[in-house]
Amino acid sequence: ESKKRAETEKARLEVVEAKRKAKEEEARRKAVKAKEEVRLAEELKRQKGQEEAKSILESKKRAEEEKARHEAEKEAKRRAEEEVMRKAEAEEVKRKADEEARKRAEEKAKRKEAKIEAKQRVKEKRIRVISKKRKRERKRLTKDIAIVIPIMIGRALVGSLIKF
Repeated sequence: ESKKRAETEKARLEVVEAKRKAKEEEARRKAVKAKEEVRLAEELKRQKGQEEAKSILESKKRAEEEKARHEAEKEAKRRAEEEVMRKAEAEEVKRKADEEARKRAEEKAKRKEAKIEAKQRVKEKRIRVISKKRKRERKRLTKDIAIVIPIMIGRALVGSLIKF
C-alpha cells in the first residue's frame, strides 16, 4: 500500500512538474511577445515622438511587471499549497505506519504473554501431578507401616507367648 502511495505521489509530482514546465514555457512566450511589443513601441516612439512613446513604454513595462509579479505570487502560493499537501500526506502515512507498528508490537506482546501463561499452566499441572504422586507414595508408605507394625507386634506377642 505504501508502494502504491509512493507511485501515486510520484505520478502526481510528474504531472505537477509538467504543468510547471508548461507555465514556464508560456511565460517565456509572453516574454518574447513583450520584447516584440517593446520593439514595436520603440518604433512608435520614433514615429510619434519621444514623450508619447516613453509614456506608452512605461505603462506597458509597469503592466508587464505587475503581470509577472502576479504570476510569481500565484506560482509561489500554488507551491506552498503543494508543500502543505505533501507534508499532510507524509504525516498521514507516518501515522498509519506508527499505528501498524504499535498493533504489531501489542500482538507480539500478547502472544509472548500467552506463551508464558501456557508454560506456567504446564508447570503448575506438573507440580500438581508430582504432588499427587508424592501424596500417594506417603499414603502407601503410611499404609504399609500401619500394616507392618501390628504384624510385628503380633509376632512379638506370639513369640513371647511361646516363651512362656
